[in-house]
Amino acid sequence: MFRKFCRLELDQGVPQASTIGRFRIALEKSGRLNVVLTEINAQLSAQNVILQEGRVAIVDATVIEAAQSGIRKGDPEAGSHVKVNAKGKMQAKWGYQAFVNIDEDGFIFSTTLTPGNKHEINSLMDLLDGSEEMLFADSAYSS
Repeated sequence: MFRKFCRLELDQGVPQASTIGRFRIALEKSGRLNVVLTEINAQLSAQNVILQEGRVAIVDATVIEAAQSGIRKGDPEAGSHVKVNAKGKMQAKWGYQAFVNIDEDGFIFSTTLTPGNKHEINSLMDLLDGSEEMLFADSAYSS
């Protein structure tokens, strides 16, 4: 799908994941990531690639551990995220939470990044645009 989207032939190479990641970070830092995402989605909607009515939003977060853990070790914007692991033990990570709002086909509608200690429910309204007819989220959003 990536090749088709970028119009790359099978005999052409694709950018490395780190190249795409650096580009995304540069867009985020410049404040242009949501502008680009909105424009891409508008073009896909105009071509009827993205469902325009009855859209389902699927919202979730993932923890991204900071390169150096702890407030004194170089990443003061991060925060401590505590979660119960599969074995039932509390596990803390110093880092961030990346949130995403996608539809049932996997199209991304919005993203946001917060310190790890910000509760997921506090980011929900930043992810929604009001066009969603249904919302699916895990129990972290139940309140």
